[in-house]
Amino acid sequence: MKLSPMRRARTAKSGSSRSCLSANSGRGLLAVVALAAAIPAIAQETRPSDAWQFELTPYLWTAGLKGSVEAGSLPKTNVDMSFSDIFDMLDFAAMGTFEARKGRFGILLDGIYMKLSTGANASRTGAGPIGATASANADLEVKETIFSAALAYRVTEGGPTAVDLLGGARYVKVEATANIDGSFFARTRSVEGTGEDNWTDPYIGVRVLHKLNDRWTLAGYADYGGFGAGSDST
Repeated sequence: MKLSPMRRARTAKSGSSRSCLSANSGRGLLAVVALAAAIPAIAQETRPSDAWQFELTPYLWTAGLKGSVEAGSLPKTNVDMSFSDIFDMLDFAAMGTFEARKGRFGILLDGIYMKLSTGANASRTGAGPIGATASANADLEVKETIFSAALAYRVTEGGPTAVDLLGGARYVKVEATANIDGSFFARTRSVEGTGEDNWTDPYIGVRVLHKLNDRWTLAGYADYGGFGAGSDST
């Protein structure tokens, strides 16, 4: 499968084969449990070489969200959604990784962008022959951007399996916009609120690559970060 100036605690435990990110909007916690399914990379062979090697990998990131989110003046909202719920609200998503490697050293760049939106409406008619009807419509839009950059060092080489140690930084930005329209006795009123938060976390990690054949490579990845910089831990 990421909303200000004050430092806030953000904590999440890893719950997947790829990573676990925490997105704290204001004082709330947005825990993202992700399972990444990489599709074939546009790449050269992964063995260390004296020449520069480049790799571009688009991938799919299936995620579930559980926790709470708070941004700016918007009220705190509890979140508990499965991947199918998120997919129904997904307007757009783009994900990919770029890697440049020379010998045992490499540079990794990873980017994720997601835009979600949902809406709800409700109405109620009062008692009596001329019972008044009250109605409300609400729309919510959330945009999340995650960008990571890291240096990698390959600790093993030779054979089909390679192990990399990583160290870098991750930038997260979450934007939310909520709009509520209400009417009562033919009188209408609209309220709109927006919120935004962003932070940067250092992180360390490990990656294991196992080459299945000339086109497919199985990747396992885990990282830990935060260390009290932008988040307590991620």
